[in-house]
Amino acid sequence: MSLAISTLGYDEATRKGLYRGYRKQLRDGEWSQVVADLRQRMETTTDKVDREIMERELSYLTRHGDAGQLSYPAFKIGGLPIGSGAIESSIRRVINLRLKSNAMFWKAENAESMLQLRCQIISGRWDERLKSMRQSMLRNASTDWTWTLVSMRNEIETETTTPA
Repeated sequence: MSLAISTLGYDEATRKGLYRGYRKQLRDGEWSQVVADLRQRMETTTDKVDREIMERELSYLTRHGDAGQLSYPAFKIGGLPIGSGAIESSIRRVINLRLKSNAMFWKAENAESMLQLRCQIISGRWDERLKSMRQSMLRNASTDWTWTLVSMRNEIETETTTPA
């Protein structure tokens, strides 16, 4: 939203005022009004690059608004956090404090494996993963066990493309 406002060519005080107003409207669940107002203001912008930036930003707001991801009043009623603080704190605690330390060095695949193990344990899915590994060992009649790294990117893409 800030990037969209900056393309309008207003002075800093006006940009800050618009940003505060739009942020309040978003928190109140009025994302469609923000999009409509920005679209109307975009009509005064003649620069092609600025219009492309505005379209991209408005498209982002529209997509996420239509998907219900900007329903901040409902999130607040449900007791869900609407800021990024919890995520940033988790990243700091899980990755920085657990995987990074003095004199600690990791190969990328080992660090990702440790991160996956930790996430499975914390999310309560470790028993499920362990059972799956044991079944795989029985099917293959193998007594050797090795951790097999599942690419997090592939797992995320599979989860987002699989119909619910």
